Amino acid sequence: MPAKDKVFRMIGKVIMHRDDVATAATALTAGAAAAATSITVASIAGLSNGDTIRVGSGEDVELNKISGAPSGFVVTLAYPLAKAHVIGEAAKRQISYDHGDPTDGGVTVSIEADNIDVPVATRRVVLSRIDGFARAFVEWAWPTITLPNVAAALGLLVAKVTGSGTTASPFQLITDGSDFGEDTNISVTVVGTLVDGTTMTVELHGVDMDHSVVKAALTRGALATIPAKGKAASQVAFLTSDPGYTLNTSLKPSKNSVWDAPSEVGIYAPAGGGGTSTLSAAAAAGATAIVLVSATNFAAGDRVKVNTGDLAEMHIVDNVAVNTLNLRGKLLRAQAIGVTAVEQLQTPFGGLSEEGVSIEVTGDKRDIKLATKRFEAGSVPGNAAISLMFSVIDFVLANIAYALAIPQSAISGGRLVAGNNIGTGDQTEFYTRGLTAGGNTIEIDACGCSQVIEQFSVALSNKDIVKLPIKALPASCLIMRQY
Repeated sequence: MPAKDKVFRMIGKVIMHRDDVATAATALTAGAAAAATSITVASIAGLSNGDTIRVGSGEDVELNKISGAPSGFVVTLAYPLAKAHVIGEAAKRQISYDHGDPTDGGVTVSIEADNIDVPVATRRVVLSRIDGFARAFVEWAWPTITLPNVAAALGLLVAKVTGSGTTASPFQLITDGSDFGEDTNISVTVVGTLVDGTTMTVELHGVDMDHSVVKAALTRGALATIPAKGKAASQVAFLTSDPGYTLNTSLKPSKNSVWDAPSEVGIYAPAGGGGTSTLSAAAAAGATAIVLVSATNFAAGDRVKVNTGDLAEMHIVDNVAVNTLNLRGKLLRAQAIGVTAVEQLQTPFGGLSEEGVSIEVTGDKRDIKLATKRFEAGSVPGNAAISLMFSVIDFVLANIAYALAIPQSAISGGRLVAGNNIGTGDQTEFYTRGLTAGGNTIEIDACGCSQVIEQFSVALSNKDIVKLPIKALPASCLIMRQY
């Protein structure tokens, strides 16, 4: 057979396998040896022929598929187990999600290992080599902006995206970074074909997503992508067939989810004469309503800031019932009696530069190494920093003050003096809004922001347009809505 017939031709699909929260996990009641094609479990409730299933967890997880209807307490597997599993290990139904096509850069699978040479004084050549830890990564990017893809790239649970995608109930993703990497035991399958039409599949099991690579540049006339990178904590498998997982396409976007253009970026400020009150009852995290001492001057569609500083959250009022504000989204955290609720107005900047708006997540992660495992046992998220970056071109005192985080009250008599007041501004919330190709709105609120002043630099010349750079770090949360 000609060699070129076995050259990789194209990717057919990229699948993320994630736990089905609606089906309870069961446990092995008998040990299963490597190469076994069945497992014995405590319960087969919720397990059916053709289901995707994981056996084990963490650095011992492996992906498989149920072959035939489970009977009694026995589940028959489509593929032999790659490793032994002991009594008590988990078996869990998973959903095989198709999140959409990757960019034309495709998917990169990287495997690397530490090696130490052993030289000796009596030999010219190296005596031996010691093998250290091994790592496997998978990387790709989605060309469509959707909240499920953002959540998946950050390692957030599927359930973190709430709502139905309408104006009255927008899709919402709200995070303060503490939930990055919560979705564990993910596996990734990449199915492709060779030139001769045969199939080649690569699977990475027990993947931990790397939040620190997620960034998006929201500009006009340029592709905005959501990059994703994961490290396999368990193993990598190569197959010469399509495993035939049953695909869930509920999260798969259409081409209309490609980013089109930003429409505005601006600040939040208290609405003069608008609603202002305090909570008369505590509200739990995840609640969709708050009860106020008085809901006077609040109305449907109002923006309301709940709490202040690094606990502030921006929400949209769906309707008002006596003194209760029903919200178009869920509270991120519990809010106590006496917390403030203040109506806010959005004030857009006049001239957003052509670079648009960039959202970036940085931070670190801690790799886990075990003396008994060759593969690094995944990673856990460390610190995280979310930033919202843009530049404005209307070179006016108000915008200079915003860029330097100076209170607007420092402007007096057409004069702004920057000194000890740099970085002392009381503006804490920014927002941006834009459209997808299909006309859907994407809105992002950055709450409880501090600003990065070290990046402020302007070129005053007659050659270029002066740009005032603004970089905000939300200390409270980032809220993304799509409708």
